[in-house]
Amino acid sequence: MRKVSSSNAYNSIQLIVSTNSIIISYIPPEFRDSSVMVFLSHNGEDQLNTTVRPAKAPIKFDTSSLADGEYQFNVYLSRKNSTLFWPYYRDNEIIISLFRGRCSLKIPCTLQPNKEIYRKLRRDSIFLNSCLQSTSQIQSNNAIIEKLSNTITENCHLSYEKVKSIHDWVADYVSYDYDSLENDRYIYEDNSAIGTYLKRRGVCQGYTNLMIALLRSCGIPSIGMLCFALGVTTSGGWTNIENLNAAPNHIFPIVYLSNRWFLIDVTWNSDNAIKKNTKEVKTGWGTSHKYYDVSVEFISHTHRLVETVF
Repeated sequence: MRKVSSSNAYNSIQLIVSTNSIIISYIPPEFRDSSVMVFLSHNGEDQLNTTVRPAKAPIKFDTSSLADGEYQFNVYLSRKNSTLFWPYYRDNEIIISLFRGRCSLKIPCTLQPNKEIYRKLRRDSIFLNSCLQSTSQIQSNNAIIEKLSNTITENCHLSYEKVKSIHDWVADYVSYDYDSLENDRYIYEDNSAIGTYLKRRGVCQGYTNLMIALLRSCGIPSIGMLCFALGVTTSGGWTNIENLNAAPNHIFPIVYLSNRWFLIDVTWNSDNAIKKNTKEVKTGWGTSHKYYDVSVEFISHTHRLVETVF
């Protein structure tokens, strides 16, 4: 039996993978008036053993009748009285293996390398002090950033509250710029903290720079983590050897708090998008916390960590 949860601390949908079933053991309160659709798929195709239930845990998904092989486990949610479902867990985020009727969670090949990179993250005072400095891209001592950081965190008493408030504000304020991504315009645009704040749109670099600047401005060490992520610009999972050798294509903030590093992919948690110069929502659920203080185990299904950058 193995438990699955995306976050180390924050509420997320939790699963238990047992010998012949997968059980949704916990559903956060904000989803409990919705419906849950659960199904398995092969390489993102086919929809096997679809089950739709009210969002009340526990929900058991029986795997005993399925043929041996590897499957992606998908969990979709819909609002009350709606027939439209949005993904929560999908594609490569949770992969199970069936062999001779026994179900197990597949451990991604990126897990051990990611653990090693995480283990080696520096925690000494010299390094942490460097994670508080203002730079040309992370203008944490800019008057606009300082005022904004103070405003966002004015009702926060603990550092953890400040981190969450800044994360939620950035994820809600910025929209992911698919137009810029598709024509590579983002390469030539201002992705700095101030640039992203003024545009209210950007790609992962902009989200990351703005969040780090706000955190540094209120005295919380933060730095960017370069990685290769399985997303809209990639194909296949970690079985595609190119994905294991490709250069980084993504960045997200890591934050030093309570004597450990928090992994927070604010870009993936944002529900906002710009497509054809029109603002859209990705799911309609608002800012997610699935990748907030995300565990190394869970993020390894979709992110291959590479190195930190200032």
